[in-house]
Amino acid sequence: MQRKVVRVGNALGVTLPVEVLARYGLRVGETVEVTAADDHIEIAPRRTVSEMLKAWRPIGAKVKAEDLTRGIREDRDSR
Repeated sequence: MQRKVVRVGNALGVTLPVEVLARYGLRVGETVEVTAADDHIEIAPRRTVSEMLKAWRPIGAKVKAEDLTRGIREDRDSR
C-alpha cells in the first residue's frame, strides 16, 4: 500500500489507514516501535509486558507482569 509523507507541525509523518489501525488495535496516543533496516522501515505496535502476557498462552495468563519484570531484571543483573 502506498502512503504519502506529510508535514505534521515541524516534523514529517506517514498516516496509517483505519483498517491497519483496527487490525493492530492502535488508537490515538499509543506508542509504536519504528525500526529502520537496510531497505525498509518497520512499524510495530509497542506492547507492555502485561499486554504481551495476556496474548501469551498457556503460561502468560498465569504470570503477573511484575513477577516477570522482576525475574528479567534479576537475571540481567546477575550477568
